[in-house]
Amino acid sequence: MTLFQQFSGVAHEAGARDAVLEVDSGRKTSYRALLRETNRRAEGLVSSGVRPGDRVGIELHNRLEGLYSMLAVWRCGAVVVPLVPTQSRRERTTFLEHSGAVLQMGADSEDRAVGGAPRRKAIEVEVDPGDTALILYTSGTTGAPKGVELTHANLCTSAERIGARYAFGPATRFLGVLPLYHGHGLVVTCLAPLLAGGTVVLDRPFDAFAAARFWKSVDRFGITAFSSVPPLLRLLVQLTEPRALHSESPLRFGLCASAPLSEALRSDFEERFQCRVGNSYGMTETSSWCAYGAPEPDCRLSGSVGSPADGTIRILEPSPGGVSEGPVGEIAVRSPCVMKGYYRDARATAEVFEGEWFRTGDLGFLEGGELFLSGRLRDVINRSGATIFPDEVDRLLRDHPGVADAATVARPSEAEGEIPVSFVVLDPGVGMSLAELERYLRRELAPYKVPADLIELDHLPVGATGKVDKKALRARTT
Repeated sequence: MTLFQQFSGVAHEAGARDAVLEVDSGRKTSYRALLRETNRRAEGLVSSGVRPGDRVGIELHNRLEGLYSMLAVWRCGAVVVPLVPTQSRRERTTFLEHSGAVLQMGADSEDRAVGGAPRRKAIEVEVDPGDTALILYTSGTTGAPKGVELTHANLCTSAERIGARYAFGPATRFLGVLPLYHGHGLVVTCLAPLLAGGTVVLDRPFDAFAAARFWKSVDRFGITAFSSVPPLLRLLVQLTEPRALHSESPLRFGLCASAPLSEALRSDFEERFQCRVGNSYGMTETSSWCAYGAPEPDCRLSGSVGSPADGTIRILEPSPGGVSEGPVGEIAVRSPCVMKGYYRDARATAEVFEGEWFRTGDLGFLEGGELFLSGRLRDVINRSGATIFPDEVDRLLRDHPGVADAATVARPSEAEGEIPVSFVVLDPGVGMSLAELERYLRRELAPYKVPADLIELDHLPVGATGKVDKKALRARTT
């Protein structure tokens, strides 16, 4: 089925049940009203000339208007191109021109023609599950953004798998504090609960203000689950008071993905708030998650990012063209959730596929049926011929009680080729010095893995999706 077909079926069954609530405004809409408004807007789009396959840019805030617009575009068989509200005019123009968008829909829902497409009469809509539904541009923290082409089948399957794994249903009330213009926010916190007949509670994307009222929203709206990124969990630990879940609380668990979650931070969060967190793994190219972390401590292995669906993940040799499985190598994914390709970039698409297997560029290994990450292939440091996985150093640093966060990158070296440099955010409550931290690393690591330099920062630079901006850190090493 297509996204609209699946949503329409759920909406007819759910009727007057709440579909979406807004924290800021208090506005809400039922499934019946959401379906009616979707059809109304879709009729307007078709009558103004939008036809199946056309690309439509939508400025996505965490508000009802964004959801109305997306569903309406899918209703008339067109393709959604999410636009980031804070991006520059140059960045937005790049996305619109590259995608060939015929229309731009702003935050005020007023449509502006972008490509000067001629007006057409209303047409009969025929959409196939294999047709493109979304072109989502990657964050570009390690290179130029690419347009990831996801089909209706990709997104429906991903949402269904997430909903099934975490038992979403009509009683689910999911707090959405991640941006809808990102795959994690769109698929996990919006489509998965919505297509399961639950209620999506939309709040502004995470920041210090949102963190301060997070638990009030949980109590006020009877939240049963939420998804997050590590910086959000860290903000909650730093800025909010400890709390114990009372027996009447409907909150079942939290989820986390999009960036490495240290066991120390997860443990701090779970102990402080008595709320279990499942750590999962995925990326835009896999329609969000492809390994699903269990919130329950007795159902997960320490340090893992969850269990993949059967046969969907294998470990390849990290060198291009390698196909043999090994203990640590490049993570490859084969699943109905894997993207169609990079839009208008056949070369880039060919580079990441090994037959039916999508090469993620992430390093990891499988153990006990669960997936463990070892870092990014492009981030591996070669020091005098010896391989260093930055994630190993980062995990060790983050597990130290005196370190709030850490990230390790390569610095060019004439003598050794590359040397590791670690940026750390120290916990002011512990009083750890960099000299003490270096002694700790020398005790725990082989000499060649010890960072050549430790640099203290107030905070690590991160992109809009919560991932550490390694490019920015590497620039600071020279």
